[in-house]
Amino acid sequence: MNKKGYLIAILTVAATVAMAAPKTCKMGSGNGKMMCGGKGQMMGRCSCEGPMPAIMNLDLTQEQRIKMNELMMQWHKEKAEMMQDNGKPMMAAFHDGKFDREVFMTKYADMSDNMSAKKADQIEKMYDLLTPEQKKALETKSK
Repeated sequence: MNKKGYLIAILTVAATVAMAAPKTCKMGSGNGKMMCGGKGQMMGRCSCEGPMPAIMNLDLTQEQRIKMNELMMQWHKEKAEMMQDNGKPMMAAFHDGKFDREVFMTKYADMSDNMSAKKADQIEKMYDLLTPEQKKALETKSK
């Protein structure tokens, strides 16, 4: 594959990821909550979306906050590692001077499924740290 094709693939992946990423992190670095800088400044973009902010805004103990921050740091590290390598499989879509849409879509779906599964694992670990009362409060917030 030539450099131009490789560059197009990388830019496509980067643009897709940038558009899907949250523009700001609502968790802020104050109040002992998340360690995100308020503008997605933790290891690139912060992925504090979905139920994560709701979980972190519960009345957590200091020990729970520490453990959840550790889990979030691990998630950010794993996500950064996945982002570095995820564009490579999609490069298979460029061959014989053509762009193979089906190959790209299959590889992209695989990447998305992998990312979703890892995110679900992360949320499950955070949820498991909650007390029954906190779980009930979280369920109330989701209604």
